[in-house]
Amino acid sequence: MIEKQNIDILTFSHTDAKKISIIIHKNPDGDALGSSFGLAYYLENMKTDLEVFIISPTDIPEYFNWILSYRNILIHTKDPSETTNAIMHSQIIYMLDFNDYKRMDNLAEIVESTNAFKILIDHHPSPKIIADIDFSFPQISSTAEIIWNIMKEWNLKYIDKKVAEFIYLGILSDTGCFCYNSTDENTHKAAAEILSYKINKELIINRLYRNYSEERTRFLGYLLYKKMKIYNNKTIALIPISNEDKKRFNYKKGDHEEIVNIPLTISQVHISFLFLEDEENKVRISIRSIGDYPVNNIAAKYFDGGGHKNASGGTFYGNITEAIKYFEYKVLPILQVNENKI
Repeated sequence: MIEKQNIDILTFSHTDAKKISIIIHKNPDGDALGSSFGLAYYLENMKTDLEVFIISPTDIPEYFNWILSYRNILIHTKDPSETTNAIMHSQIIYMLDFNDYKRMDNLAEIVESTNAFKILIDHHPSPKIIADIDFSFPQISSTAEIIWNIMKEWNLKYIDKKVAEFIYLGILSDTGCFCYNSTDENTHKAAAEILSYKINKELIINRLYRNYSEERTRFLGYLLYKKMKIYNNKTIALIPISNEDKKRFNYKKGDHEEIVNIPLTISQVHISFLFLEDEENKVRISIRSIGDYPVNNIAAKYFDGGGHKNASGGTFYGNITEAIKYFEYKVLPILQVNENKI
């Protein structure tokens, strides 16, 4: 799947490189962070005199702060001059886990203006970025799994325990502990190969799934008991989160992550929506599904978004009350779901 020709181009492009920027998408998740850290350490193992910057357009969720004990991330919203300088002086720019310039926010114009060699590595459908090399594989579970395959084809000797641990973090995060439909035999094979490096699997799982605050846990209970709505013979779920809810539970950036998946544990629910109200009269939409229900079509048609077949997102411009009304009158009537879950 990874063409030798592209590996040869990669090798040649890195010959004289002294500075490399690895750019991840705004509001980065476990796949973006795991794949970028794993790639950064791999590249530094390859060339000891290489300077590698990991750059995010926005700050990372608070429950990922532990990752900063390993290395620094440049945050554009915190220090735009530092991130701009790093990008402008890089000979190579990697773009990981996104395929649309808008996922970079204000970094997009800076990246497009450079003469750096650009490499796209991503697993989302319909790429809108033209790079010098494009590793775009929507059928693969995660960007981290793609990078693992690239590393194996490129040079195995630069993979060490630290590289393997961060790649495992990325795969684990974007497969929901190997539960999502994107997980296949190749994903499990990659995981088995990674485990052969004697990584601390339990530590990664603890930090990824057992690292929430008491307030976030109480917030979750409140949302499930008080806010969750069930529709269409219990096949559709919606969890709306208002700004008032966020204030009440001292919401931290990223506290809503993974909550959209919880209603799918209800026996008849096939599609789950989460609406998160933002400060600027905007509601962020997350949609998840089980089985043959392509929610990326819903995200594209009704919420100016997109994504994977079973995991997508978008935006509604208005307040949370308006978003719920729009959902109930425009979106809900077109959702036809079989009540039987396999």
